[in-house]
Amino acid sequence: MMRLIKLIQNIKKVEPLHTFLIIRSEGKSALISNPRGQERSIGARIMWGILWYVIPMIASLGGIFGGNQEIQGVIKSFENLAGVAIPLFMGAFFSLLLAIPSSVDKLQKMGLDEGTFSRGKKAYKQLASIMQFQILLCFAILLLWLLRITMLCILRWGEYIYGLLSIILLFRFIVTIIYLIIRYHYLVKIEIK
Repeated sequence: MMRLIKLIQNIKKVEPLHTFLIIRSEGKSALISNPRGQERSIGARIMWGILWYVIPMIASLGGIFGGNQEIQGVIKSFENLAGVAIPLFMGAFFSLLLAIPSSVDKLQKMGLDEGTFSRGKKAYKQLASIMQFQILLCFAILLLWLLRITMLCILRWGEYIYGLLSIILLFRFIVTIIYLIIRYHYLVKIEIK
């Protein structure tokens, strides 16, 4: 057992997995903190937990094992989403991510007081972490799509596994977009002042 734990720890240190795990950790941390970098209130954390864990699990398990044709239709149209929309989102997130350093410079040149500038800079850092996490989610969705085409169709429960994971990832993708909108809202309020 100790060898297995040591093997897992060594695998976590290998690039690019090590960087992916850091991005995942920073992204989730930015999602569950407020724009000032502080931990959210209990109510906000409960809401995030419901949006991040509970609703995707209920929807995926209910749709897969309940035989709901609408949800199974969503699963079947997942290939279209993965093939068209996900690469578009990845490109948009990359371009927004590249614009963040110039936005921070612009924020600094606005002559804001130190507290407001610090909040804006922290919000941009959180925004960058969330966008990197969003890009990893897009990557996971594309990887799932490729696995379904190549390997999951062989497994007896492959369609169920694919359906379960695709709904969970799509819900998390949507939740991450919601939190990106919240961060932009706070940044716009700072920049318009």
